[in-house]
Amino acid sequence: MVELNEDQYQLILGTLFGDAGCTLSKGGPSPQLEVAHRVEDVDYLRWKHLALLSSGLVSEDAVEPRNSQKPEKGWYFRTCSHPIITTFRDMFYENGRKRVSRTALHSLKPLGLAVWYMDDGCFSNRSPRVTLSTESFTYDENMEIRSWFLQSFGVRFEAYPKINRYGSPYYRLIISDKINTGIFMNIIRPYAVPCMGRKFG
Repeated sequence: MVELNEDQYQLILGTLFGDAGCTLSKGGPSPQLEVAHRVEDVDYLRWKHLALLSSGLVSEDAVEPRNSQKPEKGWYFRTCSHPIITTFRDMFYENGRKRVSRTALHSLKPLGLAVWYMDDGCFSNRSPRVTLSTESFTYDENMEIRSWFLQSFGVRFEAYPKINRYGSPYYRLIISDKINTGIFMNIIRPYAVPCMGRKFG
């Protein structure tokens, strides 16, 4: 039987805002969750896998290299196909594109937020500065995220534009002041995974 506890639900929610995706297997009735990381973060990947193991969504030997001949190219695992993953896919995808939905945002709690940050965030001691890589989301979606942070946690991010190689703009959410950095870090630090300590200063 497959069943998620609250921490497992938050882990999946957070990693779908970050590096994970929902994939449809050939002939499968429901999608799978696919979680992948570079080889340097394989311990973080194993932490996610271990956290989900009791849910029944993953097998014990699910973590493997993307290319067995070149394990340095990254590692991943997939869950089984299950209607629970359909629920997440419906929350995050529209016409095949990952998007930001208010339902997903307002379901996030500090653990899920910490997972999102460990997936897609970085920290610099020089400012201090926190960056959340949200370039896959539209400007309006970035504004939605920014408003949610301010309303839910009192944390002020700013959206900074950049231009990709095709001349199109994309955006990242950044905190560049000490007060908001401190507030944000105090929210997520209790959920820091030791192997991702570089992201917490």
